[in-house]
Amino acid sequence: MRFITLFATFGLAMLMTLSLPAQTVRVIFTSGQASMHRPDEAAPRPVVKGETIIIGTRIITGPDGRVVITPMPGVKSIIAPNTTLVLESVSETRTSVSETTQSAILDLKEGSITSDLEKPEGVTYDYSIRTARGLAGARGTTFTVGINRAGIQTIIVSHGSITLNFTDGRTAVLSLGQLSVTQAAGDTQDVNSVGELPETDQQAAQTFIETTITTIAEAVSAGIELDTSTLTDALDTAKSLGVTLPPELQSTVDEVLKTTTTETSPEMTTEPGTEPAADTTVETTIDSTTTGSSTAPDVTTIVTETVAPAGPLATFRARLSATQLSVFDALPVFIKNQLVTLNDAAITTVALSVDSETGLPHTHEDLRIHLAAFIDTPPEIRAFLKKLDPSLDNVPDPASWSKAAFTRSFASWNALTLAEQNTITNLGAGETIMNVSASYLSALLASLDASQRSYILQAGWGDHLAALAGKPTNVSVFNTFAALNSTQRATVKFFELDPGTFYNPNITAAVQALANAADQSTLRQLRIADHLFDNSTIAGDPFTFFSSKLTATLSFYNLLTADQQTVVRALGLGSLLYDYAPAQLIGGSAVTAQQRIADITQVYLDNPTLQQAMRDAEIFAENNFVESGDPINIPDLVSTLTTYINLPERTRTYLRTQDKTYDFYTLANHDGSSPYRTLSDINAFLDGLSAEQFGTLQDLGLSRALIEINSLGTSTLLDLRNVLTYFEQLPDAGKFVLSELGIIDGENIALVGADTQGLNRLLTAYANLPGTLRGSTERLDEQSAGGIAAVNTYGNLANPATPVDRSFFFPRGTDPTQKIQKIAFQSTGDLHVGATRYLRIDNSTAGPTTTFTTGAGHDLHLYAADRIDLNSTAFAATIANIRMSAATINLANLTFPDGSNVELRSKLGVANFGSSAFGKVNFISNVSYGPVVITNQTILNTIPQIQIGTLTP
Repeated sequence: MRFITLFATFGLAMLMTLSLPAQTVRVIFTSGQASMHRPDEAAPRPVVKGETIIIGTRIITGPDGRVVITPMPGVKSIIAPNTTLVLESVSETRTSVSETTQSAILDLKEGSITSDLEKPEGVTYDYSIRTARGLAGARGTTFTVGINRAGIQTIIVSHGSITLNFTDGRTAVLSLGQLSVTQAAGDTQDVNSVGELPETDQQAAQTFIETTITTIAEAVSAGIELDTSTLTDALDTAKSLGVTLPPELQSTVDEVLKTTTTETSPEMTTEPGTEPAADTTVETTIDSTTTGSSTAPDVTTIVTETVAPAGPLATFRARLSATQLSVFDALPVFIKNQLVTLNDAAITTVALSVDSETGLPHTHEDLRIHLAAFIDTPPEIRAFLKKLDPSLDNVPDPASWSKAAFTRSFASWNALTLAEQNTITNLGAGETIMNVSASYLSALLASLDASQRSYILQAGWGDHLAALAGKPTNVSVFNTFAALNSTQRATVKFFELDPGTFYNPNITAAVQALANAADQSTLRQLRIADHLFDNSTIAGDPFTFFSSKLTATLSFYNLLTADQQTVVRALGLGSLLYDYAPAQLIGGSAVTAQQRIADITQVYLDNPTLQQAMRDAEIFAENNFVESGDPINIPDLVSTLTTYINLPERTRTYLRTQDKTYDFYTLANHDGSSPYRTLSDINAFLDGLSAEQFGTLQDLGLSRALIEINSLGTSTLLDLRNVLTYFEQLPDAGKFVLSELGIIDGENIALVGADTQGLNRLLTAYANLPGTLRGSTERLDEQSAGGIAAVNTYGNLANPATPVDRSFFFPRGTDPTQKIQKIAFQSTGDLHVGATRYLRIDNSTAGPTTTFTTGAGHDLHLYAADRIDLNSTAFAATIANIRMSAATINLANLTFPDGSNVELRSKLGVANFGSSAFGKVNFISNVSYGPVVITNQTILNTIPQIQIGTLTP
């Protein structure tokens, strides 16, 4: 498993809180009924003093339950009775020798929590409590946040001030002695006296203040180290708000104050649950291993963190080899803690190995994202992934899929037979199981013969199983591969050439030019396979062309210094070596390709603290930046990389785990002509998503829709958010069909803006098809499916005595004006043709004699979410039933066969004549049933074989 290449390209996305505490978060006090449910444990259990809290942990207190945790040094979060909260995030980052930022967010679902912050010198705090009403943030204060079951939020500040960021975009500052009440509808009232509140809210506020004081008093009484003024500040605040404490509570508080002034609890000097000093060292080591040069450390930021307890750490280190130990000791402490927490040999092996595609260590950002994802993955899913591939090389990326997606996929896996599971494992096809049904997987496997399974294994095409298995048109791919010798086949696998790009002449050239294994490894690490095996670049004889390109690329690489070679691999500059000779001028400038590499190398070495950001943001891998020939604007570059480093963690995680369809330099330096949305808009959209919605966004792979301004056409980001809501409410069968048809695949954004009624009908129809037919459905592209000089025919009429149903689908089209011309579909059984949004077939220009042909007495099914447009299409006379469903159906210049039954379903379920109207079945012109031309409702009523209905039966 390669964290950078494998995890970054494994498809859609997994929802998790993708970080670990930069410092250990511990329970320092617990009493009464209190439970916790960690994301790595199957069920809730009692809270235990001294244990570690990881991100995603849910804490629930009962009527007498109290818990105190330390999200960061100097911060006590005191959880009151009848409270539910989740540790959302926590981190600590040192951006310079003297500057440190500590961050934490607690998600308060119900109840109340009092926070006491004592900020050390030289530290910036970013501590917040999230509720359904918004985010309350503080940087050194004492305050209490509460939210009740009705959704009413109450906040009181007894020291310092806090900032409120409401979900509707409003902001406010709440100062010492103020009380804020926000109703479920969003109305907020900030007061300096409880008497200013409506009578209906005064008693609730009184109770809230009493709860706050009780919580603090009991924490102090229990020996929790709080600032000595915390309780007195709370009392002063209650008094200023006009609240008189009940006698019993006042007596309790007086006793606590008396005790704290006469004695010092042992726990006041050593905080409960903390580790001895020897186990809380701070790591500031800078990683200089990436460049292979002692003068070129490779870091994004210097991150400090409490090291894991000595026992587990010592045990973990003892199991490492000398090489692994060297790599481990150079890592930031928060990554060490992640590895120790996981304590997983397979994951450790990957994390401490170099990336096979670059020959360099993994960046800290990639390690952070993927180790945190594994930590947050339930144990049964981790075991499942290891069963797919013990080396974790051919498995779905936990950082790119939601827990819900893994749960669905795990259920599909368990529904397979043991033999089917073994076949998937043996083929290295673990990625194929994500978000598809068991019947679909069974159909894929059943469609392969022994030779085809062998070819997939030899070519390393397991992750292409869905594209190959059961697709009749892919027989030629297997035949081409069968003609290769064993060395050529090994070359296909080594360079991970996919079934759509491998080509005999370039394989033969590669085998001859790369007889040296070291040369093969070098070429792979230059990451130019996409260029090298792009048939569109061929000039002259293919064999000669590819041989010369390979030889020239390797020669250029060998001219470079060791540092330059490292930088070429680290920053993805291989295309520069492939496209240019060393002395060749680039971009119409006076700069040679070799000088450009020297310049970039110097920039890389001169900015050690930005090296990992250069790799993660992939700025130099973008040809327009590298091959322009313009001088490198260092301040501009530093500014861009600083922007990347300072992005919210969720945004960085999302950009890093999605297919890259953008260049970050342009994204960060936004101007009026940029094709991208602003980073602030992207941040705002991502920040506004719930954890579940963020996971769904990753599952759907819709980063193009979020990042590119024009990708949605007339749709908006609201439509994108609506898609998330739509997907979440779908049954699993519908979610599976979206993947099985390729509607969720490779940055396809056709789902955004689709008519949901039409889409529901389409998904239901396909979900009810046999798995064998869904497995054999061939995906087509609207722009290339139609013929140019001649008609393109899909399917065939061979062996009519043994009818075979056929299915074809257009998953990607988003252009309502795109027409498919000169096309025909054939089947000896039933015929299914569909499209995600628009199925527009126009055979008016030298089209085929018959557009749709089925076996005699069989059926034709046409589907689209938004619109079916048929113009000059012809139906075989022997079709028994013709069924169409879409939000709108437009018909022109066609004849339904006399004797066929026709079922036309649209959103409104009514006919319209002479024009196109949304939601209707439109008989626009020259539409007939047999000899009868249909021009109005009266004529249509005389043809009982034509039935019009809505999309919902």
